[in-house]
Amino acid sequence: MYTVSTLTPDAMKALAALTSIQVTHQRLFPSAVGYAVAAVLSIPAEPLDDVQAYFRFQHSAEVNRIVSDLNEILPHSTLISIAEVQAFYELRCRQMQPNRFPLVINECTTLQAFFGLDQSLSLETLEIIQSQGVLMARVVHHLNPILDCFFRKPTAA
Repeated sequence: MYTVSTLTPDAMKALAALTSIQVTHQRLFPSAVGYAVAAVLSIPAEPLDDVQAYFRFQHSAEVNRIVSDLNEILPHSTLISIAEVQAFYELRCRQMQPNRFPLVINECTTLQAFFGLDQSLSLETLEIIQSQGVLMARVVHHLNPILDCFFRKPTAA
């Protein structure tokens, strides 16, 4: 329980709120973790040829540590969380360099295809955002103060 002792009072309140709404075992939770963690990772100013390779070399170790620390206090599917971090990070990188000609094939998913959401996020994640977006935003809101504590924590040398 060392991780809990490093939390700020605001993070403790957020932890209590997340515990009370009981979402850690829902599929929505790893998506919220992915969004919240990916939102604060640095993105290079220059275009990337291989976003996934850049993510692995620059962010993978830190993301694994943060998701592991979070799992100590809020048990959840860490493998899905890490995959979601990478997917949301890829989405952020794609948004910096959108396609000049959006590819829209299916009229049911026009918005996702037009903005390239379906190129980075799984259909399951898109459905979760569509159907439970308000709850997901609430979870992200509560995750942020907790994750702030983890991002400040120095990595072991």
